[in-house]
Amino acid sequence: ASFYGWGAGGFEKIDRIVQFLKEIGYKKIMVIADNDKEDKCKELEIKDEYKDYKFIVIPCKDIKKKYNKYMEQACKEIKKIETIDEQTKKTIEKIMKDIFYPSTYLIEDIKSTRISEKYLEFVDNLIDAVDSYFGHVSYSRVSISKDEQELILKSKIEEIIYNNLDENPITTAINKLEIDEDGGGFGEIIDYKYIDEYTYKVLVEIEEGRGDSSINATLEYIVNLNNKNCNLNNYVINKNTFKNINLNDKG
Repeated sequence: ASFYGWGAGGFEKIDRIVQFLKEIGYKKIMVIADNDKEDKCKELEIKDEYKDYKFIVIPCKDIKKKYNKYMEQACKEIKKIETIDEQTKKTIEKIMKDIFYPSTYLIEDIKSTRISEKYLEFVDNLIDAVDSYFGHVSYSRVSISKDEQELILKSKIEEIIYNNLDENPITTAINKLEIDEDGGGFGEIIDYKYIDEYTYKVLVEIEEGRGDSSINATLEYIVNLNNKNCNLNNYVINKNTFKNINLNDKG
């Protein structure tokens, strides 16, 4: 089967869109709504003219996190109010973010398409429902384990890191020595932490050698999966036996 999906621009438009699609001859329509629209979904589902259409409610408030510029601006304005103490400002900001930004989403990270582990079974069932309703469709199974999701994410981070790994002050300083005898080297990601939807803080251990001398350092990169770049944020020299290289920790 061939099918096409898109956002409706708000659930209040669903009834008109479904009615329009019905009038132009669509035989099968599936509506997928956030869980705060369950009652409204049921109102449409019981309409006789929609009896052949499917209405599904996801188990969370939204599929993915959406930046709310009005809420963010409101938080900024609250911080400027001098008659409110700092603790009250933080409380107000937390309440607003709890309302506008649910704690869980169907898709945990939109760029890496990582699905929240608690909703993997639901997504699997949703695919089965689409497959059953529309007829056989071609798709890749998304129900992978959390470990497999982490491997996919790490591979994306590694690709960005290793494409930029030579552009660091340690390797640059060694290359300037113009020593022919190569003592080998390596770079390895030892840790990474989520910052926001696209950004991760990544720790990389590198060791470079020339002849009998070597240097070992830990580099801290800020990696952006959206624009596929990384910036060196900090580094620590763990060991240095090069006499002609004098690098201090950056921090």
